[in-house]
Amino acid sequence: MVKVACGHAHSVCVDHQGRIFTWGCGNYGCLGNKEQRDSFLPIMLSIQGGERNKCPPDCVVAAGSTSTFVSAQQGQLYYCGKIKTSGDNAMALKPFTDLSGWTCRSFTAGPATFGCSASDGGGGGGSSITWGAAHCGELGVPDKKTSAAPVKVPALEGMLVSHVACGNGFTAFLVDKEADSSKLPVWNPPKDVAGGDAEAGAKRKAPAGASAASKKSK
Repeated sequence: MVKVACGHAHSVCVDHQGRIFTWGCGNYGCLGNKEQRDSFLPIMLSIQGGERNKCPPDCVVAAGSTSTFVSAQQGQLYYCGKIKTSGDNAMALKPFTDLSGWTCRSFTAGPATFGCSASDGGGGGGSSITWGAAHCGELGVPDKKTSAAPVKVPALEGMLVSHVACGNGFTAFLVDKEADSSKLPVWNPPKDVAGGDAEAGAKRKAPAGASAASKKSK
């Protein structure tokens, strides 16, 4: 196995032959086996193109609360399950056309929010892209709480982001240390009325919005 991701109640992995397996809770078709049923054993999924369209070793995989994502040849992204509050569920893997033309470097799926670091082949660091039903600023886009379509994170535009992760109410980006982060907004945490080292914590500064972490990529 070369890639693995765990969702709320299901998992997905890709082996060295480029085959895709899922197991766990099958609600909303997130297992991609064309049925809404659970599976205690891994199920090998079929993908458009069959044997000619295997997943490369550097593919991206992600599992949300009700969805599964995986990339195949030429970086084409596929998904199954429920990815929007309205609309039909995808019971089998189908192309995710909203990111056509982009090659994902890292992809993440949270409870209802999605994010990726991607490049369009034009050089430079690329873009960080988010979308979904966010309630705590997870999109990292000023004045935009929710977006059905992918949107760029303006504060990270052009920066090399190697990894993206979605949690319950937040999104984190791992940014190359050589990137110019001087223009990123800074958040000053409020004083903790509970005591302890509150004053010391209030003096510390951390990037706001999308919680960009300036660390060297591996």
